[in-house]
Amino acid sequence: MVFHASDAEGPRPRAVRAVGICFCLHAIFLATVSSSSLLAEEFPAKKSVRTPAVRHRSRHLELHTDLSEQDAKVLSRKLESVLRVLGKYWRRPVVGTVVCYVVEDLSNWPRSSFPYPEAHILLKHVKGGTRLVTFPAETARREVHVYAMADPGIVQHELVHAYCLLTFGTCGPDWYKEGMAEFASRAEGNHLEVICPVEVVHFLNEDEGPSIPRIVRSGEFTEPLTDKFDNMGSQKSRASFNQNRWSSTDDEMVRKARESYHRSWSLCHFLFHNRNYQHRFHLLGMAYLNNVETNFDRMFRPVKRQLEFEYRHFREHFDQGYRVDLCRWDWEKEFATLTSGEVKAVHVSAARGYQPSGLMVNAKETYRYRSTGKWATASDRDETTADGELAGRGRLVGAILQDYVLSEPFDLGSAGEITIDRSGQLYLRCQDTWHELGDNRGRVTVRWQRK
Repeated sequence: MVFHASDAEGPRPRAVRAVGICFCLHAIFLATVSSSSLLAEEFPAKKSVRTPAVRHRSRHLELHTDLSEQDAKVLSRKLESVLRVLGKYWRRPVVGTVVCYVVEDLSNWPRSSFPYPEAHILLKHVKGGTRLVTFPAETARREVHVYAMADPGIVQHELVHAYCLLTFGTCGPDWYKEGMAEFASRAEGNHLEVICPVEVVHFLNEDEGPSIPRIVRSGEFTEPLTDKFDNMGSQKSRASFNQNRWSSTDDEMVRKARESYHRSWSLCHFLFHNRNYQHRFHLLGMAYLNNVETNFDRMFRPVKRQLEFEYRHFREHFDQGYRVDLCRWDWEKEFATLTSGEVKAVHVSAARGYQPSGLMVNAKETYRYRSTGKWATASDRDETTADGELAGRGRLVGAILQDYVLSEPFDLGSAGEITIDRSGQLYLRCQDTWHELGDNRGRVTVRWQRK
């Protein structure tokens, strides 16, 4: 959550009216994140109850926590590393101080422990938030306060917001701001494959209409929650919230915002790892953060149809372990029609999605093909020819792409003849589950000839 306070009194300024909020709504589900990741390592198991007296200072951090002394030191070093990674990606080191309140057990913390009066409600119901604090202009001082439960990934999510606020003064539109914060918290910087909670996989697989325009034009989807905490912080509304300050309606707001987080994360994950679009994505983010006039449609207009096709394909096959980099489509390959008697050799890797054959095939024409070589669909499986296993895994299959519409796949195997039922570009792959390509090995060479 990101909000703003000014007119500081001493080192801990009093909270004033909130003007913007950035929420960490995902992290309660993050038990599946890899503990070896720089950006999303799990915190230690709960210790005995202690008072929040542990404080550590490092170059850019001031850490307040009820974690043990040793765990707090480890966490402080890791968060500094996160800031270095963010500075490298966005090409600007952090400037200023991030004050982090990392809470293992909320009952350890009296309400007076936090400079923000609504911190207890925020941590209990939302799990994390980020507060921008400004001081009188003559001090030239800036701080960001991060509030986070010690669940895996929450403080990393909020640290992305803190970095952007301190370094650029903005985080970009909600879809980018929250999508990139989710991205960092889920270890995407160190892992190429999809790693996310099962609940996220289920939601994205059942979500209807997962189009790119729907995501980037979703607006400020954290605004209802911003208004909620904005009103809570006002003196006028304090009495009315005294008895029932959080309701089922507020939980519903959190749920809807969380769904937008999932969609935004999926798009950021896809654009970050797909070499066809990652450069444009980086330029777009730099423009957002530097307040350069731009928009998504303008940046991606030259590759609009390719992007929409690939992202739709990604969402159709989305699951744990999916590798965007391995399933990337090669749009630069040239295609040509085989002349009579000509033989075309095509190399097909087992550890890739659909790969361009370079053949422009014509409907009702018959083609002969024969393959050599072997491959395997897992590190612990035996190699096979392009005929694959009895169940079809490891079999050479093809599909025809025409005007960004992909045909149903058809079996080929190691050798034979096939009469094409539609014209278009021929693509080939090793039959395997889309999210299990990472450990495949080997390749086959297929020679084609028009009959």
